[in-house]
Amino acid sequence: DLVAAGGTFFAVKVAAQPADDEHPYGHGRVENLMALAEALLLLGTAVWVIIEALERLFSDNPEAALHVELSIWAFAVVIISIVVDINRARMLYRVARETKSAALEADAAHFSSDIWSSLAVLTGLCCVALAPLADTGGWQHWLLMRADVFASLVVAVLILHICWELGKTSVENLMDKADSQAAGEIRRLMAENMPAYPLQKLRVREVGNKAYIEMVVAVPRE
Repeated sequence: DLVAAGGTFFAVKVAAQPADDEHPYGHGRVENLMALAEALLLLGTAVWVIIEALERLFSDNPEAALHVELSIWAFAVVIISIVVDINRARMLYRVARETKSAALEADAAHFSSDIWSSLAVLTGLCCVALAPLADTGGWQHWLLMRADVFASLVVAVLILHICWELGKTSVENLMDKADSQAAGEIRRLMAENMPAYPLQKLRVREVGNKAYIEMVVAVPRE
């Protein structure tokens, strides 16, 4: 989270710089690059969680591998982090919508994944706490003892889903995917307000939080 938030802060700061001779379309693309970097960071985290979970699940010494030290602090830290992440994600999404910032939107998605992750962890901890109440040889005990590991796999799947969404959007923006909705609206407005000036060619691209429009318009001879 610290690395992701620091990268987002840097990206937003660079993106705010005005256009210059070397960057006539501004510096907004750095936000898309940061969003892609954040997706890759999350991907690495998800892979690491999956490897750790599988190692514990198929360990030769399951009693030691699956042992979870429960304390009031484990529950307190998770609950506090959920409250903090809900507030942080809401603020980030609001500002991301207002500023159309890809980097802030990526950060908001990151912290939203933390909320679901923490809920999964909390469920796992509760199940492990209930394990001593179940019969030692029964399937309920077997399942409850492994609840923390299964919760981490659920977390990994959630992170992978967010990685896909973040990465897909970032790559589309970096490759100048056409904004067909904006293009259609521009064509409609031109046809309504300037019917004598037919629009022959139109390109709409988004760079950071700005839209750039290139048009070829035919004009009457006179």
